[in-house]
Amino acid sequence: MATEVPIVEVGQVASSISETHSFNKEELIFLNTSDIHNGGLLHRNYSSVKDWPGQAKKSIRLDDILFSEIRPANGRWAYIDFEANDYVVSTKLMVIRANKEKVFPRYLYQFLTSTHTTNWLQHLAESRSGTFPQITFDQVSSLEIYLPPLPEQKAIAHILGTLDDKIELNRKMNETLEAMARALFKSWFVDFDPVRVKMDGRQPAGMDAETAKLFPSKFVESELGPIPEGWEVAPLFEIIEILSGGTPKTSVDEYWNGNIPWYSVKDSPQETDVWVINTEKNVSQLGIDNSAAKILPENTTIISARGTVGKLALVGVPMAMNQSCYGIRGVSGFDNIFIYFLIKEAIGDLQQRTHGTVFDTITRQTFDTLNATVMPAEITNVFGSAAGNFLNRIKSNLMESRTLANLRDTLLPKLLSGELSVTEAEEMAS
Repeated sequence: MATEVPIVEVGQVASSISETHSFNKEELIFLNTSDIHNGGLLHRNYSSVKDWPGQAKKSIRLDDILFSEIRPANGRWAYIDFEANDYVVSTKLMVIRANKEKVFPRYLYQFLTSTHTTNWLQHLAESRSGTFPQITFDQVSSLEIYLPPLPEQKAIAHILGTLDDKIELNRKMNETLEAMARALFKSWFVDFDPVRVKMDGRQPAGMDAETAKLFPSKFVESELGPIPEGWEVAPLFEIIEILSGGTPKTSVDEYWNGNIPWYSVKDSPQETDVWVINTEKNVSQLGIDNSAAKILPENTTIISARGTVGKLALVGVPMAMNQSCYGIRGVSGFDNIFIYFLIKEAIGDLQQRTHGTVFDTITRQTFDTLNATVMPAEITNVFGSAAGNFLNRIKSNLMESRTLANLRDTLLPKLLSGELSVTEAEEMAS
């Protein structure tokens, strides 16, 4: 039988803090909305205060909750679990401070960042006029929260926090795995390390003899500088296929909410997560059949082509995409994991070639202007196998994290309302 749990408004147990930092050092750490995501900080780098934008103002403390005013469902929130004297945050981030005599800060954080809460806040944000979907603390403060006794709040926060900790561990593992795959690409195809080692009469360390045979032992000159002998400089379009997207009519309900993920730039993963495995919107097969949208197979690279140009994702499950993106796949035997890193390496050049009167844009013709160092396709397949081991572990971590997040979202409302006891939730979480 569910326990009767008091309900209060968030504004009764927490407040929005806007304390200006003392700026007592020449270098501090600035956090903008883009520097936090799903509970964690994406950097902890010191930089010169004099170079900061005007919105770099607020100070923060241990146990504060950072929550973006803009697009509240985008995961731009963080819990400050450390002394933060050297941190300054943007005025676009709400600094929410719990009254610890009434509410345990991590319990409040779990409530504010739950899918139910963020979806409701996103609805409120989209119902107001303005350039961006935005919320105010007044809207947050009016949210109703179950308030069991503090010891029970702590127990609930601990259970849910354990799931969050595992999700965060997966994120950090993914950072390492992506860096390893990226380093391998750079070693083989940018710095040409295996060729340099063979020039010295040695065998590349950690490389089997069959793979080493694929690399030459000397360089030749090219328009891009020295490249391995037998490789060539060729137009990028010779080794890739470019795929277009589309949008089913939004006025036809039957085209939407199916079981096919539909990608737009807002679904772009964090750079080190590489893969996109789920999207905000889904379409039906009927929607695909009656639009320009097509199903992209796994391992297709998606690149955003309008507005925010150059956001990349690797397709983790078959999906469609909108017309503001291109899908890119290798042809002539060139491995698709290799193509992903090749496009990643070329992002800077692509962005420099954007055009458009309203939005920056890249077109199919933009790719025609790029040259690449082209090697035998067999080498790219060996690379794809090696780097794919790292990327597949990233995908597994992402899928596990999605399962953990779904479990957390299932447990949270039942714990908050008293429908589920702490003991029962612990058993489910384990």
